[in-house]
Amino acid sequence: MLLNLRVTWFTIALCCVAVAGCGGGGAKKPPANPPPVVQPANPGAAPQAGPAPGAVNPQPAVAQGNPNVATTAAPAEEELPPAGPDDFVIDSAERVTEIAGEFREPPPAPVEVIALAPGLNSTSLEIVDPNAAAATAGPATSAIPMASGIPMTSTTAVATGANTDSGWKLPDGVTAVEGAGTDLETGLPKRITLERDPVEMVLVPPGVFLEGIDGRDPVAGPQHSVLLENPYYIDVVEVTVARHDAFREFYRKTEGRKMEPAANHDGNPEAPAVGIKFLDAKFYAKWTGKELPTEAQWERAARGDLGFEFPWGNGRPIFHQPRQPGQLDPVATFVGDRSPYGVYDTAGNAREWCLDIYSPDGFQKQAGSGGSPVRNPEGPKTFQGTKLQVVKGGKSDWAVWQRSGVPQTELVRDIGFRCVLNIKPESAETEKSSTTKSTDKPATKGTDKKKKSVGL
Repeated sequence: MLLNLRVTWFTIALCCVAVAGCGGGGAKKPPANPPPVVQPANPGAAPQAGPAPGAVNPQPAVAQGNPNVATTAAPAEEELPPAGPDDFVIDSAERVTEIAGEFREPPPAPVEVIALAPGLNSTSLEIVDPNAAAATAGPATSAIPMASGIPMTSTTAVATGANTDSGWKLPDGVTAVEGAGTDLETGLPKRITLERDPVEMVLVPPGVFLEGIDGRDPVAGPQHSVLLENPYYIDVVEVTVARHDAFREFYRKTEGRKMEPAANHDGNPEAPAVGIKFLDAKFYAKWTGKELPTEAQWERAARGDLGFEFPWGNGRPIFHQPRQPGQLDPVATFVGDRSPYGVYDTAGNAREWCLDIYSPDGFQKQAGSGGSPVRNPEGPKTFQGTKLQVVKGGKSDWAVWQRSGVPQTELVRDIGFRCVLNIKPESAETEKSSTTKSTDKPATKGTDKKKKSVGL
């Protein structure tokens, strides 16, 4: 019996030793949950393994609770790879714009804005198809050469004598400047040239403007409203020496007579022609198919509709180079001397003839009409003593509201001129044509020569 017990305890002891040896020297089993393989930022690199075998991994904390209830550890969060230097590189400008757009509000729908001509008095506008308007233009012809030295845009011809939808009639020989557009109110091209005098002219549509000034000069006041009922075109620049010389040469060849040259005809050909008498300026305008401007037409083109003191507004001038009153430069040299309608050199360069007879109290008489706008003023009908014509522009302080009277037969070395083209309604042109056919008589040769000699 005793022997059996000893054998039993010996056997138990051997089993314990065997069990202890298996726990310390055998091959280890892999962990139930191997660490995740971390992917590198660079795809070409080899995968990085987790912690080395045998390393101690921290165990997640187990919530304390009932020891009889089995608890489940929270799953470990996925470990993100570290950011590499290439992760923040945007490879194109298009991608930059795309990414930026993701953080912006979508842009509003585009709205078409119609730019109105300066001084446009329309209160309501109708948006029309520009292609329909373009279809009404006449066929294009070869461009008319511009005067040398004057920067002009290319032109395309419209049908001569064309009527617009609003009833205004263009005279023969008119060329619309390409790209200048069409006036919404009148349907007329905004800029044109004429065959005999291919310099750009800008449209001034019908409308009301402020003429004169209050409390500054008795002959230029009071300020009053003027209504010009018909549109007109005015030369963008003054008549230059080159243009005046071309007129003189044409007249010499066709009429066999010499015209007096400008006082500065030996100077810069693109400077304004000065020292021109009133009747010679009027004759030049008639030769081109134009007229001299009335004082109201000249002042509106120079000041705009709001009665500015200067072409650029009411502030001091800003010129890109020194300039003195009375100084003559090539036309359109000073971009600061440009009116709201785009007319150059009404403050500086030459003073300019107007069609009106001068009267010191002319504005006072015009303004005495009960406050209503004066309609199409043309000055006094007869001279008061000396034959004085209105002269505008080129004063010592650049103000374009100033006015003075100069004898029409006097040659003044700082006076030049520019021309206008008056546009009449179609009904007026038809009536004039029928009246002319029934009353006009052929002029005799002597009478014709007499008219040409005085420039009427």
